[in-house]
Amino acid sequence: MAGKEISVFVVDDDPVVRTTIAECLRNAGMIVTDFPDAESALDRMTGDVDVMLLDLCLPQTQGHQCLRMMRRQFPATQVVMISGSEQVIDIVSSIQLGAVDYLQKPVDADVVVSVTRKAALKVRAPREDSQACSTQGSEFVLGGIQADLQRAAELKSPVLILGESGTGKSLAAKWIHEHSERNQARLVPLNCASLPSELAESELFGHAKGAFTGAD
Repeated sequence: MAGKEISVFVVDDDPVVRTTIAECLRNAGMIVTDFPDAESALDRMTGDVDVMLLDLCLPQTQGHQCLRMMRRQFPATQVVMISGSEQVIDIVSSIQLGAVDYLQKPVDADVVVSVTRKAALKVRAPREDSQACSTQGSEFVLGGIQADLQRAAELKSPVLILGESGTGKSLAAKWIHEHSERNQARLVPLNCASLPSELAESELFGHAKGAFTGAD
C-alpha cells in the first residue's frame, strides 16, 4: 500500500458505531468518509475507494441490496459487512454476494484496522494484474509455466494451484479459465479464508435444510 493512503467508506446508521469505526481507521492513517445510509454512500462512491465497511441493517436500502449494487457498479472496491446479527445465514449470504469479510458488533478496533488493511490489499491485485498483462491482446507469460497452464486449460477435471501469497495463483486461474472451453461461463472467485471454517464445506458443496441456524 506504499505511496497511497487507503480510502474507506463507513456506512452505518448508528452514529456511535459509525464514528467509533471511522476514528479507529483515521488513527491508523486511512482516509475515511462516513455515511448514515447506503444512498448517501452510493452517491459519493467512486472507483478510487478501496474498502466499504457496510452495516447489514440500514434504513431504506439494506446492506445486502447495497452490496449487490457495489459488486455490479464498483467491483474493485472490497466490501466488509458489519452487523450485530449472529445468524449463520446472514454470514453465508454476505459472502455469497461478494463481501470479503463479515464482522460482528461490537467490533474490536484492532480487528477493524487489520481486516480493512487486508481488504485494501486485495484491491491492488486485479489492477496490477490488468496493467502487467492482459490475456486479451497483449503478450501474457507467467514465468516459464505457460505451457503447463495451457495443458491445464485443456483438462475437464478440477485444477489445484499451489503457491505462496503474491505468486500469481489467481492470475494463473484466470488464464486457465480464459483459455479453456468453459471461457464463456462465469469464473467465480471464492475467498475461503473469509469463511468461518464450519461454513466452508457448506458454501462449496451445499447443505441440508436445518443443518445450521438459518439453513433452508
